[in-house]
Amino acid sequence: MICLYPNNSIEKMILELIKKAFLLSEKEVGYEIKLREFLAKIWLLIFKSSNISGKNTTKDTKANERIKLMMLYIHKNFSEKISVFDIAKAGYMSERNCFRAFRECLHMTPIEYVKNYRLQKACNMLIYSNSTISVISQECGLGSSSYFGKIFRRYIGMTPIEYRQRWQDSNI
Repeated sequence: MICLYPNNSIEKMILELIKKAFLLSEKEVGYEIKLREFLAKIWLLIFKSSNISGKNTTKDTKANERIKLMMLYIHKNFSEKISVFDIAKAGYMSERNCFRAFRECLHMTPIEYVKNYRLQKACNMLIYSNSTISVISQECGLGSSSYFGKIFRRYIGMTPIEYRQRWQDSNI
């Protein structure tokens, strides 16, 4: 998983290219060629910004495996209460090393990752289910619907109801 933030210039370009790719019309002449061009540019920018050195040490491999274990734990248990201790335990490391691994690999804390993942799941549920906001907030582990609305608005920029409505009104 790669998180993209608009405050980073390269990541902002990637996000803009993704948006442009989605806005292409299939009826447009050369649609497939233009889409491939956007995708190629996106992958090139991702590759350039990923700091790939070609050297994969044993230490890096172990860290990657542990991060995968911790992420898998989060993905399986996102609807439950999750502590940093639980996440670290899933990766067979201390809480301190868990924070370090998340910071180095994902540029965020374990708790930020949990919150982001829960919000991704909530977005998906808002689009593809008819569940109420209260049900979605509980199923995503985000607690009460008022807290869910507050967090959702802070990170997504609109209320859950506005988000659902926007997606229902779109052609995407």
